[in-house]
Amino acid sequence: MGIRNEAALVVGCGTLGSEIADELCDNGYNVTVMDWNADAFHLLDTSFDGARITADATCATELEQAGAKTADIVIAVTDSDAKNVFIAETASAVFGVSTVYARVEDESIGGLLDDWNIELLCPHRLCLNEFASLEGLTESEQPA
Repeated sequence: MGIRNEAALVVGCGTLGSEIADELCDNGYNVTVMDWNADAFHLLDTSFDGARITADATCATELEQAGAKTADIVIAVTDSDAKNVFIAETASAVFGVSTVYARVEDESIGGLLDDWNIELLCPHRLCLNEFASLEGLTESEQPA
């Protein structure tokens, strides 16, 4: 795949973060993955050719050093909703990143981010929507 000349910063290299990083890399993005635990990088595909940075993304200085200031896209997918929201808000408000995603388990957090250009990745909601689609359910028929 050709180079897109777009820089992506993926924060959190767990199962989801590593798969997102691999997918972006495979599609020509210049990818940097950031995780506080260097052992997490073993989840990346052997073909991953992006940067790996071991640092605490809740520190704005370390987030900037990882490339948040020049990133075209930031995806926060750590194991903590609070960290993901903080990282996403910092990327958006402080560094001016135009495309920002935050993985959250608690959908109610979405209301706190209404004034930000942050898209939420809510696994529970995504799975429920996919189930409803597979079953041909309308919104009113979906289980709560």
